[in-house]
Amino acid sequence: MDSPIRPSLILAIIKEESHGKIDFIGPKNTYGLMGVSKEVAQDYIKSMYAGATDALTMYDIYSIPYTNMLVGSWWLKQLMTIFTEEKEAIRAYDVGIDVAKRTTIEGDRYMKQVYKHEQEIVKQWK
Repeated sequence: MDSPIRPSLILAIIKEESHGKIDFIGPKNTYGLMGVSKEVAQDYIKSMYAGATDALTMYDIYSIPYTNMLVGSWWLKQLMTIFTEEKEAIRAYDVGIDVAKRTTIEGDRYMKQVYKHEQEIVKQWK
């Protein structure tokens, strides 16, 4: 899947992950607007900055909203290259790649909530 990510989808994930709270800390040790994990942040730094940790710090990723959204969006895009369907990538954003590959998507609450939020956002824009 090589199409751009819809802004409404990013906003929907933010609503589900952090309810728009910049300083959010999630139950799975995820941080910021998009609920970015330490592992995802480290992968982003390795991928974009060849591991140069002074170029971008974990604090930047967690505390600067723009940076957090950039990293979260990058991760979602990575997942969209791994999974053939967008809804599978959204589910993997929540449960991780391994769990998403091993389990069924049917009845996934997170994915359904993200799409519900996206519909609400798009409706507000009209």
